[in-house]
Amino acid sequence: MNVFDETRAAVKAAELQIQAADETTQQMADLVKKRLRLLKTWQGVETLRAMKKELRNFDMVTGRWK
Repeated sequence: MNVFDETRAAVKAAELQIQAADETTQQMADLVKKRLRLLKTWQGVETLRAMKKELRNFDMVTGRWK
């Protein structure tokens, strides 16, 4: 196997990993939604701030990202 074949195989493996992560997004969102109020550490608060900032670009009426 040459270096190009190895690169293609690595890219394909990465694509499969990303696809697997994307498929679990709904499950993760459901888990997180129920536990947000349990975050007590400063790191947890910073994570909540980052999530809220990201969600500013989500239109709840249309269900689409801006």
